[in-house]
Amino acid sequence: MRAIGAADVDKLLEDADVEELLSNQAACFKALSSKSSLVQSPHRTKIETEQHTLLFMPSRLSGANAAIKVVGVPKSGSAGLPSTTAVFDERTGQVSAIINSAKLTALRTAAGSALATRLVSSVDAKHLMVFGTGAQGKAHIELILHVRPKIESLTLWNRTAPRGQELAQWAKRRYPNLQISVIVGDESLQAAVASADIICTCTNASSPLFDGQWLKEQVHLNSIGSYTPYMQEIDQKTVLSATKVIVDSRDACLLEAGEHIRSVQEGHRHPETDWVELGEILGEIENDKSEVLEKWNGKRSIFKSVGISAQDSAVANWIAEAAQLRGLGTMIENF
Repeated sequence: MRAIGAADVDKLLEDADVEELLSNQAACFKALSSKSSLVQSPHRTKIETEQHTLLFMPSRLSGANAAIKVVGVPKSGSAGLPSTTAVFDERTGQVSAIINSAKLTALRTAAGSALATRLVSSVDAKHLMVFGTGAQGKAHIELILHVRPKIESLTLWNRTAPRGQELAQWAKRRYPNLQISVIVGDESLQAAVASADIICTCTNASSPLFDGQWLKEQVHLNSIGSYTPYMQEIDQKTVLSATKVIVDSRDACLLEAGEHIRSVQEGHRHPETDWVELGEILGEIENDKSEVLEKWNGKRSIFKSVGISAQDSAVANWIAEAAQLRGLGTMIENF
């Protein structure tokens, strides 16, 4: 068994090809939306402890080893999401790799957002706004700037100043030509939202972060923070203003995407007609249906992700294979 710790994951990600990651996740979304029996991605189960909610996320994709990720979601608001993924050998059924997947969780989520952003946001987007300055916020900055390199300004929002400033300093070092500002609380919030071309909400907020009336007409939103029926990062004005909502999974969002569940329950939206899976769009484009994106041109769009286990399986297999090729990780014999 190969144990791949955080330091080795960092080394692998430093040298990783971003387009390879995006291709890995695009293939995952397309497979999931194909409804093939070769894709197994059951809904996650959870166990409550005093300090954490433990999420168990098993999955298997055709041509890849089965995997299960375990995430500890802190109840106290502590920074970070401790996360471990076990990858299983298809022949023996034994664990072939165990991976510290804290960064992989943020990366695979941001990859979904980047794929959606590349598909439907304006290619001339200049202003990116990110709510939340944790690992998810950082990963979203990296991947959104990769797919929309014309972005000139970045606005970071956080409830407290220190973490916002910390991420801003990192961004200034990595992107020296980017104009960066930090907003804390409601200070200058309306003006920032109104000028943003792309907004990413990466928080654990239970109530909307901003008023949907503030949004510009052509804006793309990646909403990835809420993951229970009771959490709502964006308000109903925002949800109902989008022509359609792109989701990672209809089934998963019907169970966990709080703001979108509400729009369905109140009769304003229907998942089959008003939601479209990211994998469905990617599959149509692959089949040369060039008209598929015309309906998005100049429109407001939302990508909603609650996180699906198939993404974890895909990215874990990708990292495990890379670690094996480079001889990284610690081999544990006779496990």
